Amino acid sequence: MNSQSKIFSLLLGAALAMSCFITTSAFAQGRNVTPTLLKGPEDWRFERLPIPPGFAPGIKWKGFEEARFAPGMFATGAENYFTYALAVSVEGTNSIQVAELKDFLDQYFSGLSIAVGKRKGLKPDPAQFGAEVTSVKSEFTGLSRFAAKLPFFDTFNDGRKVLLNLEISVLPKTDAAKTLVVLLISPQSKDAPVWSELRNIAKTVEDKWSPKLAGDRVLQGLITVTAPQVKGAHDAEFIIVDDKAYIVTEVNEVKGGENPEWPEIYVTMSIVNLKTLKLERVMTFARGGAVFGDETLPVGACFVPRIIQKDERTLRCYFASEAPKQRQSQMWFIDYDLKRGLFANTIHKVKLKTAGGTFDMQPQYFHADAKASGFQRPPVDYGLYIFGSFMNIDGKTYVTLNNYPGGQNALATVNEALDTFEVLGHFNEPGTMKLTESAANLLPDGTWLSICRQEGGNRNYTFTTSPDGKMWTENTHRDFVPNGANSKPTLDKFNGVYYLGWQEATQINKVNRSVFNIDVSKDGKQWERKYRFETEKSFQYPAFHEHDGKIYLTVTQGDSDPSRKERIMFGRLE
Repeated sequence: MNSQSKIFSLLLGAALAMSCFITTSAFAQGRNVTPTLLKGPEDWRFERLPIPPGFAPGIKWKGFEEARFAPGMFATGAENYFTYALAVSVEGTNSIQVAELKDFLDQYFSGLSIAVGKRKGLKPDPAQFGAEVTSVKSEFTGLSRFAAKLPFFDTFNDGRKVLLNLEISVLPKTDAAKTLVVLLISPQSKDAPVWSELRNIAKTVEDKWSPKLAGDRVLQGLITVTAPQVKGAHDAEFIIVDDKAYIVTEVNEVKGGENPEWPEIYVTMSIVNLKTLKLERVMTFARGGAVFGDETLPVGACFVPRIIQKDERTLRCYFASEAPKQRQSQMWFIDYDLKRGLFANTIHKVKLKTAGGTFDMQPQYFHADAKASGFQRPPVDYGLYIFGSFMNIDGKTYVTLNNYPGGQNALATVNEALDTFEVLGHFNEPGTMKLTESAANLLPDGTWLSICRQEGGNRNYTFTTSPDGKMWTENTHRDFVPNGANSKPTLDKFNGVYYLGWQEATQINKVNRSVFNIDVSKDGKQWERKYRFETEKSFQYPAFHEHDGKIYLTVTQGDSDPSRKERIMFGRLE
């Protein structure tokens, strides 16, 4: 072959290669492109294209698409033949309705079929393309749903005519001036198993696109776990054992809200079956003046309960007994027998271990220990609580302690007997801020991070760190929490990911604590929004725990009382 023939051959090969790229790979991927919308399933082949694509230049949308093709996508005899998901990021938030969707589908699929067919000499009739699109009722505000049927000529194979079924969702993102369009596509009937997987793909990308939608889904699945006679409830915690959730909370039957000066407040445990998500039982385990086999509780509010599993048979429930300005409050515990389904007839005082010794767990001793470290706020006789969720780290159990009216925070460990809490270190500085109700966790680099509620000032949350849990930096604000409100934060770690929950100062129709955010991070430094809860029922004082690969939550909500502290809700986060 002479040099001219070689050059001609190379050019012809390049032209043919380009033709194949444009046609048979009309879903034209960049295989090295990292998915930003459709991050899974990993065994579904990924491709990405600009919008409008080269085979349908008349499409009016501008943006890009990502596709995930089911295994067997191009095999005519495969179970998942021509089954895939398509996510389109469209510039702008103009209304996309039936007419716009039909125009997109007609141009996209006819252009694709014709472009691919050219290489094989297949010439599908453009007149036979024509999508039928109908609007479908959506269960969530802001999310539009549609169904469609679309005849398509499969020129990837032999040009056979295939009737495709589509489910389409449209979700604007106002703050980014973009709109997400998700298309689920398959010739299989809507009750075929693959549609369950397709819908899960859509849910995943929709929730990532809109943290509010992700929050709305969670809200929709919550159930009430307080008894019908309860009028006020708040500050729940829970533990899950053998597919049952054991939820402790403070309640009263008189009015909405809560206050340590209300002696009518008592503590209950609700039991929920996770398999059915049904409330099975509500049990009272302590109220002021109650007589036990070994003690009589003094009159006063039973407040801020917490729960931990002591052993295979026993749950331990803690609570504070309070009567502000009358006596020192005291933390108590009572045990619950899982096999018998009964609480013990005895209660016991919780102990507090400080540098000065071991004492009954009362505010005066917590304050004295902080004062010895330079704390200058005056003492109070109530408000000392086991506050955050229990954390098991490297074989030790940690928890944050709090005195809300006194403005005190500390990290503590719990002994093996689960009856004594040892203060490791206080974090209350700078003294010009009144900091309360903290959450903490250990970061991958071995340092502790804590987020604190702030009373007064701008009421935004502050953060402090510690190399050992003992010596802490001064609290400062951080940019990723720009407008927090004075309410309980959370800081959990699930499956290697940190979940930071914080109340936003923004209000829905002037309802206090009506916006709550959850941001996630793998290192505790770079955060991304995952959930945004917006509701006039409020979303406040949540707790989160993982069980069997799933994350569950409790949260305080209400309908009419200004506090919105009327009942406890339980459900699944993810």
